[in-house]
Amino acid sequence: VVCARLTLAPRFFAFLSLEHTNNNVHNVRLCRALVASGPPWAIDNNSLRDHAVAEKVVAVLAYAFENSVEPFMEPVLDICRVLLRRTKEAVRNGESDEVVGAAVLLDTAPIFVEATAAPELSIAWMANECVSLLKEIHPRETCMVLMTPQGLGGFITAAEAFEEDTRAGNADTKLHLAVLETLVNSCQAATTSSRSQAGEEIDALLEALGRLQGCAGRDVAALVSKAITSLK
Repeated sequence: VVCARLTLAPRFFAFLSLEHTNNNVHNVRLCRALVASGPPWAIDNNSLRDHAVAEKVVAVLAYAFENSVEPFMEPVLDICRVLLRRTKEAVRNGESDEVVGAAVLLDTAPIFVEATAAPELSIAWMANECVSLLKEIHPRETCMVLMTPQGLGGFITAAEAFEEDTRAGNADTKLHLAVLETLVNSCQAATTSSRSQAGEEIDALLEALGRLQGCAGRDVAALVSKAITSLK
């Protein structure tokens, strides 16, 4: 709030760029504090859109994910989550779903799904909430994005991680069920053409799901079976 009143927020948001020398985890956490403070919000929705915060966060998240910059993952995912929460609130109040410019997060859905495989459960659950919020705000579009080769690649990574966790006795059943439910919903909403463009990924996902089914508990195995049927 103090930063906002001192008009420092635009400077911190400007630092939130891959090219900026001040783009570091400390600045990312400052941006998270600014975005998340409220309600009442320290930074209003229009300011977030005007400063292109969502676009900048997407770029930083993609970079952090591709290069395994783990300190960035949690605060950047949290900013994404807050932006989506604020979008959901705006839509509920009859405002545009572009009130904070968060539509760009739709294309990031595959990263969110893949991040549910993170060994840190706090990050995995945060990523899952981002997917859930996207499904609430853009239900059809989210399912379509998740049935692209990139989206299915995220599910493959998640299924492989879930199998590893299950065999090690570290399975988070609720998380596994939540991600698998998203997969089933996406399959049911997918068109024939979208499936035909991702044949290799579907085959790889079916193999990963089969391995998970072989070691999972009853509830997860049942939903895996449903997912497999939906994919075929």
